[in-house]
Amino acid sequence: MSSADIRKAQVEDAEVIAQVKIESWRKGYAHIISSDHLSSLNIKTESEKFRTRIEQDDFLLVAQIGSAVVAYSLWMPYPFNEDWPHKNMLASLYVLPEFEGRGIATTLIRENASHALSQGHLGMMIGVFTENSRAKSLYIHLGAEFLSAGTFEVGGIPYPDEVYAFNDLKSLSNPNRTQQNSVE
Repeated sequence: MSSADIRKAQVEDAEVIAQVKIESWRKGYAHIISSDHLSSLNIKTESEKFRTRIEQDDFLLVAQIGSAVVAYSLWMPYPFNEDWPHKNMLASLYVLPEFEGRGIATTLIRENASHALSQGHLGMMIGVFTENSRAKSLYIHLGAEFLSAGTFEVGGIPYPDEVYAFNDLKSLSNPNRTQQNSVE
C-alpha cells in the first residue's frame, strides 16, 4: 500500500499542486499533447486555479511523503454528460513520475471512491487520454469499465480520450478488494 499520507489540500498547497500537474503533464503527456501547450503551462496561472478550487472547498486531496506533496486528485459532483450512469467524476489524478508504482494513485482513487459514497453516489466516472495505456490499465485493474470514446480539448486541440465507470464504489473503497501490482 502507499506510504504517502493523504489529506485535504490547503490554500498553501496551491503552488506545489500546480508544480505536480505541470511536471506530470510535461513528462507523462509529451507523446500525447502538443509540445507548445505543454511548454506554455505556467505555475502562476495553474496555482491560481488550484487556490480557487481549494477556497471553494472542492474535494482536492494531496498525497504527501515527508514534507513533499507528490500527487493530487480532484473529485467533482457534476453531470458532465447526461448519458453517463454516474453524476460525479474523479476529474484529475496526477502522481509525480518518480513516485509512480508506489500505490499512491490507487490510494487516491480509493479515497475519492469513499468520498463519492459519502455524498450518496454508488459509482464514479473517470476520463483518460486514449494513449495513456498505463492509467487505463490501472483503472481497469481496479474495476473500471469502458463507457465511451470521444475527444477532450486541451489548448484548443481535441485529443482522443475514453471515459470509464467505476460502478461499485463500495468494493473500490475497500483496500482489501484488489491487490496492488506493478501497473501503477
